[in-house]
Amino acid sequence: MLISLRLHTNRFTGQIPLELSRLSLLQALTLNDNAMEGEIPHEFFQLKQLNILKLQNNQFRVPISESFSELKLLSTLILSGNNFQGSIPRHIFELSPLLSLDISNNNLTGPIIVGMKSSLMYLNLSHNSFTETIPEDIGKLEKAEVIDISTNDLSGTIPETIKNCRNLLVLDMSNNKLSGPLGEIFSDMEYLTNLNLSQNQIKGKIPANLANLKHLSAVNLSWNDLEGEIPQNFSVLSSLKHLNLSHNQLEGPVPQSGVFKNMPESNLAGNKGLCGTKSLGLCTKRSHGQSRHSLSRKTRLIMIPLVCISALLLFLIAIMSYKHYQNKRKLKEHETCNVDYTAALVLQRFETKDIETATEFFSEHNIIGSSNLSTVYKGRLEDGQIVAIKKLNLQQFAAESDKYFNREAKILSQLRHRNLVKVIGYAWESRKLKALDLEYMEQGNLEKIIHDPSVDRSTWILSKRIDVCISIAEAMFVILPLCQFLLHVKVLICLH
Repeated sequence: MLISLRLHTNRFTGQIPLELSRLSLLQALTLNDNAMEGEIPHEFFQLKQLNILKLQNNQFRVPISESFSELKLLSTLILSGNNFQGSIPRHIFELSPLLSLDISNNNLTGPIIVGMKSSLMYLNLSHNSFTETIPEDIGKLEKAEVIDISTNDLSGTIPETIKNCRNLLVLDMSNNKLSGPLGEIFSDMEYLTNLNLSQNQIKGKIPANLANLKHLSAVNLSWNDLEGEIPQNFSVLSSLKHLNLSHNQLEGPVPQSGVFKNMPESNLAGNKGLCGTKSLGLCTKRSHGQSRHSLSRKTRLIMIPLVCISALLLFLIAIMSYKHYQNKRKLKEHETCNVDYTAALVLQRFETKDIETATEFFSEHNIIGSSNLSTVYKGRLEDGQIVAIKKLNLQQFAAESDKYFNREAKILSQLRHRNLVKVIGYAWESRKLKALDLEYMEQGNLEKIIHDPSVDRSTWILSKRIDVCISIAEAMFVILPLCQFLLHVKVLICLH
């Protein structure tokens, strides 16, 4: 009569043999640490006397069968380290004799089902993809000594009902998205030795009553949003050997005795408000006072928007003041030095041959710009001066435009402004040549600076661009007298 069969740690592959279902009196079966796969035969669940079943560390890639609930005497079920998929079978927690359930390190999804029995002493659901909140039913596990639901995607707060699990030795809820304050939920777990709540979103202060748990040896609260000071009574808890409080919002002095005496600095890192160690620096009266009288989280939430709004208002006032100053400055410049008509100079008139010689008879390699109305050449006058010669395209202008060209030349001779290119002279031969001699700008024009990819625009910061825009606007204001001339020319072009 075979009641126990141990086939673990071999290299068995394939499905569980159907022949095993004939061992009707079998109470313990260990097939763990093999390479078995496929679905578990339905006949296998006819082993009604089975008490212990270990299938961990195989290659099962199917959903956990609902038929496990037919094994009414099952007390230990270990399915960890496989690739079981889907959700937890609804009736698996209804097995009254079940003391140990380990389905960790699989690909299980969905919520953790309700209906847990108080008989469970060991529950491991870690390293899966369970979602939603921790069920209130977890409080029914009054005999549980180990609960591990770490490394899932659980959210919400830790249920208050967990305080009923008074026999817990190990509680691991790390690496989830749990939130909310801790409160008094651990105060009655007098046998608790290991508590891991790291890598969550837990807020509030560290409960001082944790230090009342006389058997507590390891606590990990790192990577949360805990705030306030470290409870001083942690330093007198003689059983506490490992404490990790890193990467929170803690502040104030670090206790100097007990577990803190030889604590690694990394276990306190990421708390900008802490002080009192070699790496964190000494606590000054100011820093200590700030830690004791620092603004509450609610106050900070109110103050931050107010400060932002105040800063925005100050910024707007500064902009308005700056614009007001600029307007006054522009008005003053306009009144004093925008255009100097009284100091106007008489433009020099060049002969056609002078212009042709300067431009090498309007050679194409001297062209520095062109449009439908004109072409601009780089030229050298007899005295060696480099100029820009703007030759009008006579095909675009009617013969009657001669008098308008004369008017433009006279107006330009009267304009003097720092934002306008200086006009040196002109050349005019009726129906043959109309050209202006302008001051040559070594760095080219604004179009080249904006569009030419070879130009270095790293120095064109925002303030400089604004200055250029203002300069252009001022220059446009100065050349308003030319608008009438341009209008007449457009009319003549249309008539032509």
